[in-house]
Amino acid sequence: MKKLKRFLLLLVVLLAGYLAFEWLLGAAIQWRTTREDKQDADIGLRIFPAPYTMSELRADPAARNPVCVINNQGFRHPVTVTREKTRPRVFVLGGSFAFGAGGSREDTYYLAHVRRAFPGIEFVNAGGASFIARQQLVKLALDVTPLDPDGILIIDGFNDIALPMAFGQAPGTPWQWNEYRKILSGRFWQVLRGYYEAKSQLYRLASRVRITGQATGPRFRDQVYPEIARQYAEATTLTYDWSRARGWPVYHVFQPQLAVQKVPSAAEAKLSLPALSAGMREFYPQLEEVARGCAASNQVPFLSLLGLFSNVTDQVYVDYCHVNDRGQQMAGEAIAEFLKARDLETRVARPD
Repeated sequence: MKKLKRFLLLLVVLLAGYLAFEWLLGAAIQWRTTREDKQDADIGLRIFPAPYTMSELRADPAARNPVCVINNQGFRHPVTVTREKTRPRVFVLGGSFAFGAGGSREDTYYLAHVRRAFPGIEFVNAGGASFIARQQLVKLALDVTPLDPDGILIIDGFNDIALPMAFGQAPGTPWQWNEYRKILSGRFWQVLRGYYEAKSQLYRLASRVRITGQATGPRFRDQVYPEIARQYAEATTLTYDWSRARGWPVYHVFQPQLAVQKVPSAAEAKLSLPALSAGMREFYPQLEEVARGCAASNQVPFLSLLGLFSNVTDQVYVDYCHVNDRGQQMAGEAIAEFLKARDLETRVARPD
């Protein structure tokens, strides 16, 4: 009996110690994130489960600086969007970079600069946090198509390769799908494991280190990346086809990334793991070539922003893929120049 009591006491102590460590680790991560990002905006986003697209963004009224305007449709737009319109309308698809994460205010993120260059066009931001090309296609089909767009602007690339490389997701699956799949299985131990993997700071930290260490390994090179490229090309081509079948001109922008063609500042050098950066330098330009090839074979205007910050030595990245107001301005001006050179105003006014 004494041995059993000691065992149970030890078990309780170990469990309490583990829970305390989880809490302290979470608090430390939160403190570090808050301390490092205090110069940047907390745009107040929360990700919620959603049918078909798997997730959606909503405004967080409790945010310290809720500068991000999200309407009741989940778009970053000041009003509800209906089919009624007084000028041509272009929808923006993509992940959090397309959404404008990193910008400090509504009037400083990249799309504000694009809007100022095209006062005769209404731009609606339909980007979603961590969205991959497949989710963009679903978003286009379910949420954008009924609103009668006149043009589509895709800004993507990073999430399709980052989720498998940095988080171990299967190519072509949404953010945290590995965990959600277990939770939705209905099997008790799988459900518990899924919740643990989704909520445990210790598990996420350990798995992140393990997975990113494999970013340049033979398995990723021979098996994972080829499937990433295939899934991305398939979803991108389907998005082109869906849009052009309805007479909407499509423009495609490939987003930049910290490890590729940017000399990091002292602050930026602390934002990534060496193995992840090495993997990105090897494979992200290859995915850019896939995107460029898809656009060329489908006669879609294409702009790569990989070299946008190649001559910038100061900090523009606030994390591994999002940029501050200076980076937002540079991206917005580059996109606006690209759209002007490719006759956006004419094409959305008189689509093919």
